Amino acid sequence: MRGAFLTFFHNYLRIGLFVACLCTMFLVSCGDDDSQDKTTSVQDQQENTQANEAYLKLLLQQWSTASAIPAFEDLVTQLTLLDNTTATFCESPTQEGLEDLQQLLWQAQQIWQVASVYNIEQVNTSVVGDLRYYTNVYPVDISDINSAISTLSYDLDTANYHDAQGFNALDYIFYGIGATRQETLALFTTDSLASNYKTYLKALTKQLLYKSNLVLTQWKAYQDTFINANDTTATGSLAIFINRYILNLEQNIRNYKVRIPAGVFSSTGETYPDKVENFYKKDGSRDLLKKALTEVKNIFNGIYYKNPEDQDAFKSVSLKGYLQQLGKEDLVQNIEQQFDNINEKVAVLDKDLATQINTDHLKLLAAHDEIQKLVVRFKVDMAQALNVIISYQDSDGD
Repeated sequence: MRGAFLTFFHNYLRIGLFVACLCTMFLVSCGDDDSQDKTTSVQDQQENTQANEAYLKLLLQQWSTASAIPAFEDLVTQLTLLDNTTATFCESPTQEGLEDLQQLLWQAQQIWQVASVYNIEQVNTSVVGDLRYYTNVYPVDISDINSAISTLSYDLDTANYHDAQGFNALDYIFYGIGATRQETLALFTTDSLASNYKTYLKALTKQLLYKSNLVLTQWKAYQDTFINANDTTATGSLAIFINRYILNLEQNIRNYKVRIPAGVFSSTGETYPDKVENFYKKDGSRDLLKKALTEVKNIFNGIYYKNPEDQDAFKSVSLKGYLQQLGKEDLVQNIEQQFDNINEKVAVLDKDLATQINTDHLKLLAAHDEIQKLVVRFKVDMAQALNVIISYQDSDGD
């Protein structure tokens, strides 16, 4: 009996040792697998990061090389034409010369809708503030403009005259004083202040050209730095540009072009048709809104200013494509749908937004609401997807 028990006990030990060995081998094997999995995971993350940074660098290159600098180059070229034509007009004012100035102004305003998106803080240091202060503040202060013309006492570099210069000051002079082109022409020919009108007109066009050229020069100097800062930190170019991109949509487009004139900020429901952009020309404010929104959409889809006709070649590198590379296809589809919703509401607006406000401001409010939805989509969902912190301040609570 005892011998049988010892035999059983020895066999039990052998089996136990064998199982223990198997367990040890299994655990070692699992440990090796875990280590390999962790190594593979780290390698995958590194490769994804490198791929994203490479894609981002191409995107930054396109934003600066194919859009920002070409847009500012065209703006400066257009403003040079405007300034030269102004000098010729002031020497010998004619009806044809006035029409040329009006057309050149309109063309420059359209280019500005594109260039303004790329008016980032880093290229504004020599301008002292924001280039928009010297180009596109509205509504203008007509009392300051009239006073400057009558006294020739003004300083366009001070904040007091931000609303007495730029595109909208020219809009007032070309369309807001005389009821007809003949009456406008008379301001520069037979009016008692004709010489003063000429002096102020030349000062306005020279200021537009000078300030815009400063930004173009800085963009060219900053370009390499912008492209090479292809990380996703708060100081990287992605964060810098996305903040400007969303700010442009939120403030320059939603607030200034739509929300303020439509009276959304008004506690009494009062509307402000006189606060629309391009107020005195009467038929351009909606088209400028459409142009600005189109540029926002073009940036998203990778349609660049320099080669908008070569869409297939450029769409391979886009903000949309970058989001897709990050696995955010649902967000992309939502944003694209919202662009369509905005276009549908803007398309039915009157060419003169002041007229639209006076006749049926609810249509403008409907467009505002769709733009607001895109602001939230950009500012919350897209910023989070891109790991971008919104660094500018606003008082809207969006």
